[in-house]
Amino acid sequence: MKKYNKIYEIKIKNISIIIFLSLSILITSSFLCGFITVNGSYIPSAPKGPIIGYTSIDYEFTINTMSFDSEWMFIWGDGEYSEWMHITDTSYKITKSHNWKSEGNYEIKVKFRNNNFPKGISSNPTSITIIDYNLDKIPNAPKIPFGISHACTNSLVEFSTYSTDKNNDKLHYRFDFGDGTISNWTDSISSSQTIIFSHIWKNEGIYEIRAQSKNHLGLLSEWSKKLKINIEIDSDFDGLSDNFEEQINSNSNNPLDVINIKINNKNYYIISLSNKNYIFYNPILEFTNNIKIIDNKNLLIDENNNGKWDYIYNQAESTIINYKVTDILSFFKMHWAFFLILFIIISILCIVLILIKTGFIYIYEEEIIKEK
Repeated sequence: MKKYNKIYEIKIKNISIIIFLSLSILITSSFLCGFITVNGSYIPSAPKGPIIGYTSIDYEFTINTMSFDSEWMFIWGDGEYSEWMHITDTSYKITKSHNWKSEGNYEIKVKFRNNNFPKGISSNPTSITIIDYNLDKIPNAPKIPFGISHACTNSLVEFSTYSTDKNNDKLHYRFDFGDGTISNWTDSISSSQTIIFSHIWKNEGIYEIRAQSKNHLGLLSEWSKKLKINIEIDSDFDGLSDNFEEQINSNSNNPLDVINIKINNKNYYIISLSNKNYIFYNPILEFTNNIKIIDNKNLLIDENNNGKWDYIYNQAESTIINYKVTDILSFFKMHWAFFLILFIIISILCIVLILIKTGFIYIYEEEIIKEK
């Protein structure tokens, strides 16, 4: 009896495993092939996408399939449809976007065809409700991108911008870099929060950069005003263009004569023109000024070009520290009025003492005798 019970339990477990595997294979194959079987006919799966949207806003819909050598078409429910899209052995996902011009309820379908079904078969519908919106729901256009106006080919260039939303919704951003490249939408950030973005241009030329925002409803702002940037060739890849280095008499074929430093996360350059002659370049404000050499290691930098030293750069350690004025002469310059008054008072006292000593000024006592 014990042996019989043990064999019986093993058979039950095997049957459960077989049923589980069969169902798993059926469900997985249905998903990967992009359609399910109903009454002996192949019905494509309904496209996936949002169920509510706004007029004139593009919304994406997706289907998943591994039915290779097939063609698919999106039918948008407003009388429009996409072109037939061919699936190759490297594709498994199709995404298309569409916008509706009028309010209403629309049913989106996908149509499938191949050699076995040349006339095509439509999927079950996915419904979307399109409503109109007013201008109060649209985010404001981002501020004109902030950044440098000159840069080099093959260099990563950073910019920043921000936008505001009337309802204080979080915003996504995308960027048009003027070279045919438009970035993907960023993750959402708070309204009015600054976003930093970057790009590399491969070819020289003048490009126009602009930014656009959208809120969680998918409503798009206007494009920002454009920032022009002049991209020039950098033969030695030191971050400075050949044209600029020629203007300041630097060697455009020597990458070792330029040091890139960061101050408050901003890029600046120290350029060696000779053995003991350095200049500082601020690419944001586009000015150059001289650098003072303290010793063989340390250089004084004037970041704002205001005639005052701001930082000490240590060449040996590649470190930057704030420059602090501690010498007596600088302290005197800061309190010159007080020292001037003190000097005048001391000078007057000295003159009086000298006059007394020389007899030009004297002090005497007079005794008065009173008689009874």
